[in-house]
Amino acid sequence: MNIRIIVCIALLSVALSGCWGQRDIESQGFVIGTGIDLEEEELSEEPQFRMTNQTVVPPMLGTPGGQGTTENSGTKNITASGNSLAIASANIDAVSARVPFYEHLKLIVISKDLVSAPDLFPSVMDFFLRQAEMRREIKLVIADGKADSIMEIEPKGELLPIIYIQSSFENMDQTLQILNAPRIGDINELLLNNYSYAIPMIKPAEDHGKIEGAAVFRGDTDMMIGRLDKEEVKGLNLIKGESEGGVIDFLYNEKVMDLRISDLDSDLHINVNDPENIKISINIDVQGSVNEMSGGQTLRGEQYLDEIGKQVTKRIEELAMSVIDKGQKNLKVDFFGFIEHIHAKHYNEWKKIKDNWDLGDNLFAGSTIDVSVKTKVEAIGAMDKTKR
Repeated sequence: MNIRIIVCIALLSVALSGCWGQRDIESQGFVIGTGIDLEEEELSEEPQFRMTNQTVVPPMLGTPGGQGTTENSGTKNITASGNSLAIASANIDAVSARVPFYEHLKLIVISKDLVSAPDLFPSVMDFFLRQAEMRREIKLVIADGKADSIMEIEPKGELLPIIYIQSSFENMDQTLQILNAPRIGDINELLLNNYSYAIPMIKPAEDHGKIEGAAVFRGDTDMMIGRLDKEEVKGLNLIKGESEGGVIDFLYNEKVMDLRISDLDSDLHINVNDPENIKISINIDVQGSVNEMSGGQTLRGEQYLDEIGKQVTKRIEELAMSVIDKGQKNLKVDFFGFIEHIHAKHYNEWKKIKDNWDLGDNLFAGSTIDVSVKTKVEAIGAMDKTKR
């Protein structure tokens, strides 16, 4: 037999044998969202987890733009319970025709009840961080209620509900009242360093999810200890300077007006010379244009823009100081990321105070925090006034 034919047969047999162990794509359940709850009726002293996986149904696979033939939704929810997430996931395997495949997981939703219980949140994160197929880019959000109720949301005109919810967080560039959903990779770093943090919350509202407020976690226990309302979230976003836009409402001549932000920048300076009185300076620069106003007041002339700028500055200072007071006086934890800045810029001092920042002696609660705001009103919009 020709030597070339023999070599080709050998190579072909190796290639074919390598495919025998592969799973058909139709046999895999592509999980795009996972909800984690606590079972209400526990049969043992150990907590029981309830996992709900939202998987893409077969007609959705391989179609342009994710369009399928399912009438209302292109997904299916599968739920199972267990005394660990690994057991719950295995129990989903037992009731599903397709093996869960998590490499395309986009969003994890965890119930408020679970994160308010001791020691459970780090265990949940361990499951998702330890698995090789889990990507560290997966986003995390807290359900204001049950996580499975978020998984059951069916927005009109949307075939992939979880993708719709995840996309809603991209609107944070257009609004200040939505906190950015963290990556599980970011949460891992926070857990390793015992840093406090905030995670956005979501609740069902008719046929969509309403993102409102944030859950605040204490760094040493990783338990939810409080929450921020939407006004406090605005203040937090202004302090962190992470939003690229949004609207600020304020009063001018006792009338409500709005400024559309076109540029937002926040600069942080921390003086650690005196560990007993660490001084934090937050400089916020805002540029924008008048988005809406009430009444017939003319806005022509630089003096009016200056007056509007002063009112916007006052409003931003109020929002920032309100959430700072919530952190220092009420919750007494640093969910702003100040300690991370100290770690990066003042490492030697960080080593001395890290165990007593918002733990132990709580140097954070006694630190001095100043907010300085500069506002530039660029334009009054397309017209001077609507009403004579």
